[in-house]
Amino acid sequence: MTVYVTTFEVTGNFQFPMDMLRYDRCFPVRSEDGSAILRSMEYGNAKKEVDGKFRIRLERVTRGNPDPTAVRWYSFGWVVDPETVKTEKVSR
Repeated sequence: MTVYVTTFEVTGNFQFPMDMLRYDRCFPVRSEDGSAILRSMEYGNAKKEVDGKFRIRLERVTRGNPDPTAVRWYSFGWVVDPETVKTEKVSR
């Protein structure tokens, strides 16, 4: 079976849209990414972050379309950085 492993980064200023983890079937790559999600939920804005934005690296494993749903992320005020989207085809 062939699957696609895609990593990408999203940035935003407000609370992380938790439902996007389910919708895009993705999860935080590092513990720092999980911590950034929690900070966004606790503080609700990114003023305390280094550049005023939360930057969260995510990974998704799919059998079909490997691309994250950038338009849906945008509808929640978050942006998928297209330069960070990397997909690897893996046979299992």
